[in-house]
Amino acid sequence: MSVYVRQHVSMSPHVSDMSDGAGAGSNESVIADKPQDLISALRGSRAALQSSQSELHMLENDAEKVTQFGDDEGGREGEGMGEHFQLGGAGRYDDADLSEEFKKSMKSSTKKMFEILRNEASLIEEGVQRAETEVIRKSREAFQLKQDDRTLLRQQELQDIEINARDQAFNGQMSARGERKAGKIAQRKIMRDTKSRDGQIITLELANSQLDIVNQTLRYRRRMYDAKVEQLEASHSKQLRQLPNAQERRVACERQLLQMEMLPIKDEVIRQSMLKKFRMRTGHQKVTDKRVMDHLLAFQAVELRHIKDEYELEVFEFEAEQANVAKDLSSVSQMRVIQTRDLNAEKERLLVLRELAKMKVLRLQHEEQMKRTAHNNRLRLRKMKAFQDKTLKAKAASAGVASGGTSSNSHAASTNQSTLQSVMQSGSQTPSKSRGMSRSGSSDSIATGNSFLSTDTADTEDLDALDVDADTDVASLSVSIAGMVTSQRLARRELRKVNKAAADKLNLAADERRQQLMMQQGPELESLVMAQQLELATLKAVQEKDIAMEESVHDAETNALIERKTLNFVLNSVDDGIINLSPRGKITRINLATELMFGYEMDEVLGKDIHLLVPVACRKNGKGLIVNGTRKNGETFPCHVAISEVVAEGIHLFTGILRDVTQERAEAAHAQAIERARQVELVAAKNQADELLQRMFPATVATQLLSGVQVEPENFKHATVFFSDVVGFTEIASKCSAIQMVDFLNDLYSAFDNIISQYDAYKVETIGDCYMVVSGCPKPNGDLHAGEIARMALHLVSAVKDITFKGQPDLRIKIRVGICTGPLAAGVVGSKMPRYCLFGNTVNVASRMESNGKAMHIHCTESTFTALQRLGGYHLSVRGTGMDIKGKGKMQTYWLTAKDGFDHAAPTPTAD
Repeated sequence: MSVYVRQHVSMSPHVSDMSDGAGAGSNESVIADKPQDLISALRGSRAALQSSQSELHMLENDAEKVTQFGDDEGGREGEGMGEHFQLGGAGRYDDADLSEEFKKSMKSSTKKMFEILRNEASLIEEGVQRAETEVIRKSREAFQLKQDDRTLLRQQELQDIEINARDQAFNGQMSARGERKAGKIAQRKIMRDTKSRDGQIITLELANSQLDIVNQTLRYRRRMYDAKVEQLEASHSKQLRQLPNAQERRVACERQLLQMEMLPIKDEVIRQSMLKKFRMRTGHQKVTDKRVMDHLLAFQAVELRHIKDEYELEVFEFEAEQANVAKDLSSVSQMRVIQTRDLNAEKERLLVLRELAKMKVLRLQHEEQMKRTAHNNRLRLRKMKAFQDKTLKAKAASAGVASGGTSSNSHAASTNQSTLQSVMQSGSQTPSKSRGMSRSGSSDSIATGNSFLSTDTADTEDLDALDVDADTDVASLSVSIAGMVTSQRLARRELRKVNKAAADKLNLAADERRQQLMMQQGPELESLVMAQQLELATLKAVQEKDIAMEESVHDAETNALIERKTLNFVLNSVDDGIINLSPRGKITRINLATELMFGYEMDEVLGKDIHLLVPVACRKNGKGLIVNGTRKNGETFPCHVAISEVVAEGIHLFTGILRDVTQERAEAAHAQAIERARQVELVAAKNQADELLQRMFPATVATQLLSGVQVEPENFKHATVFFSDVVGFTEIASKCSAIQMVDFLNDLYSAFDNIISQYDAYKVETIGDCYMVVSGCPKPNGDLHAGEIARMALHLVSAVKDITFKGQPDLRIKIRVGICTGPLAAGVVGSKMPRYCLFGNTVNVASRMESNGKAMHIHCTESTFTALQRLGGYHLSVRGTGMDIKGKGKMQTYWLTAKDGFDHAAPTPTAD
């Protein structure tokens, strides 16, 4: 029995380990330095204690069972001993004593064992309590270390904030100073610009007043010139009135002398001849008188021109003189403005150099103050670290206190923390030369206001009293400015001298031009008078010769002129061209319309052959014909020609009537062009309608519709239908406008159409985001329809993730695909808007496959699975054990994933 108990005791290693550890006092080795290790060790100790307690209960139960077992055995032995006592009483008494001794020994050993176990359990509990106390102490110590580190970090942050605040204050002061200086510079610039503008305004006003004086002087001289011209024109007008009166008096005297001479003559012919001669002589005399009048006008014009030249010369000289004066003023003013601007620029540069010197002093003072502040901060941190180390040593010395002293330790920790904060506060409030941060009851409060200004106001004011002129750059620039002022004054003097010399030269040139003008005018008038007298003498001699000649031909020319004017008037009043021809086809006369039509004048075509204008036979009579006429510039044009022959008194007269038919032909050609364009438009419209119809319907159906044949419905035993829609289309549509949705669907369906065109499939229709395609209908393709739709579906699913949309480049969509294989019917429904539609259970099941599918998966029916298995090479997986399809019941469906040797594939299906 004792062996059995020892075995149970030896099976509890945790109890023995904990008892050995407790007896040896090795708690320091179990508890780690870190709080996490202490907590894990504490958990292990608790687990060992619990296991020891459970084993202790097991041992007690085993001991009770053993004791009960001993009682039972003793009873059975007593019965046997009773029988044995009947046989022989001595043996029965010895066995009872042995059993009683055994029971006593067992009870005593069991009691000792339980006492040992209870002692070990109490030792383990004490070790666990010491470990928990050590864990609490370690955690508090770690927390205090963290708090100390946080305090140091916070102090460093506050010091960094103080440094940054000082820098920001200094930078703000520098920027404010820069802004003030910039404002002063801008103000000085504005004042200088205002001063310059005022000077320019004054100069302009002076120039305007001088211009007014010049204009008044010019107007005065103009009035003087106008008065002189007016007086001369009055004298000329008087001369012009007197000359015609004298000529008329002379003609009247000649007429009276003629009448007196004709009185004794009775012959009318002689009287008419004398009248004609008188008129002829009178005409020649008028010519002579007119020429005399022209000479007088020319002489008067020369006089007026001379006066005008003198006036213009005076005005030119006066304007040149005034322009020279204005130029002098303007050049001096411009030079003064430029010099002032240059001088102001140098002065501004001098001010900038002085300001830079002041800024340099300010920055040196700021750097010195920042060094003092950094030194004070380092001293403050050292003091805080020393105090923290002292506090930690005090806490380490008080470690090992019982759990009852926890409240006193926490009170001491709080006292130490408040003491540390007071030290930090007192250390932060340590006065220094730099104006930094100030505490007001909280370690995080920062002083505000002007306390961060790193430069005192008194120091800033003292900067203005600095002797920055001692700087070499400033001194050299000051000397340069003084020299510039002197050089500018000398330059203005030299400019005035140059302008005065130019004015003197201009006056000399004006005097020379005036003398030259006076020397030219006298000889010009003398030569003009001599030339006029010589011209009049020559004119009179010529007139005497012409009088005799003109009297002989006067009558004949008058008659011929009247006849010719009459004929030309008649011919020129006709719109068509008229040509008179000789029997040999030579042109004898053309009218004005012919000249305008061909571009020739009459003198250019007289005596020329008719073929110069039109290529026709001159003797041909008839209704006329259309030929190509040739204009003078070589241009040809359509011309209608009709030539007639008239015979009168043995004289053959050929007359041609010409009409330009270019306009008529152009109008006809325009009408034909309009008709041809209309025919082309009709053909284009018909072709467009045919093309649109072929896009809306299959080729065979479109051909029947175009030919007017009624399209009969058709059954297809084997076909595969494809349905797809966009996942989340309603959500996409709610975020887009109607125009954006149209563009979105257009881009999507255009991409789908490009892919479908690569396969033997026909797109039936699109309804919103639903896309319907069929293979094997309307063009049967045997057993290939399922493979065509399967490869097309794999291609679409793999390509849809790469489709981009206009205006929405980040939009990526997913589609669901459903496929079903089976029989169907197809036909055209509707009359106003006919549509090619599919009917049958296959179409409905394909739609159900799409609506019950998953995003980016291809859902197939069992009929499609069977068709693809016959083709071979397609990979499909079963979707569960079947699913309920609305209106169809439970169906076994499949996922299409890939095809051997095909580049496109669908995602691997996931479990439902």
